[in-house]
Amino acid sequence: MNINFKIAGIAFFCILAAPAFTETLPVLPKPDKPLEEMTQAERKDFLERRKAAFDALSPEQQEQVRKQRKERNAERHGGYIRNTRNQTGRIVFADCQDAIPLATSESTAEKLADLFRIEVTARKASANEIADPAAYLKANSANAVIFIVVNDTDPSLLIAPEDRWAKINVGKLGDADARSRTQKEILRAFIYLCGGITSQYQDQLCNYIGNPRQLDGITNPALSLDLMMRINGYLPSIGVNPYVKATYLNACKEGWAPAPTNDAQKAIWEKIKAEKSVKPSNPIKVNFDPKTAPKVGE
Repeated sequence: MNINFKIAGIAFFCILAAPAFTETLPVLPKPDKPLEEMTQAERKDFLERRKAAFDALSPEQQEQVRKQRKERNAERHGGYIRNTRNQTGRIVFADCQDAIPLATSESTAEKLADLFRIEVTARKASANEIADPAAYLKANSANAVIFIVVNDTDPSLLIAPEDRWAKINVGKLGDADARSRTQKEILRAFIYLCGGITSQYQDQLCNYIGNPRQLDGITNPALSLDLMMRINGYLPSIGVNPYVKATYLNACKEGWAPAPTNDAQKAIWEKIKAEKSVKPSNPIKVNFDPKTAPKVGE
């Protein structure tokens, strides 16, 4: 009896807890009609309401929403895949110092690689390796390199775009929040080295920075749209071309998708394969009589 009472108590507790669990599966506002059918004002209003609802969720709920969104998208279009057939080039961050952890340049390289869909890698290097930038570029099959050093002679940032290298001197960035300043200075070097030059928007790292303290004032060092367009246009000129990222559905339609790896992709594969194998049921018919057809030039 005592054991049964405990089991019953546990079951009753689970029943009470169930509604609380389902409440952690939030539902964000849904559009009354497709976004492409909305006016600009309607779309702006809906997106603002959805963002406000998302921001009001707890971090755990936000993560759950992201997971659900990713799962739904995977079911609809099979997730995203890459086509690296035409991808070329590499940009390297050569880290030659120990004052700032290598993870700082690695995380920056990873973000830029995802943003521009190119290969950007960070690796340790010695002072002897970087003594000859041209030799380093060749030895590492790099199209451009950013050296990260510590010394008493170089300024905080040097740019040599014609020679495809830049140098950051962490020793001249100061001690206050040195890691954040280093990340921003790496971004500055990348922007200048890869054709970013300037932006029409304020609070961009390519705009005037007179001293390291001014780096601290840029709290969101995201690249603006005009900078990204300039960099995307410049990269191919130094041999750096991006990979293609597309949904599995679009890759199937375009004919370059690999074999499916899960049930959602398999369903898409079979559907597109079937559609391509069936001839149009109502083909366009053109009545053509060569006797009455006009001659070329008439």
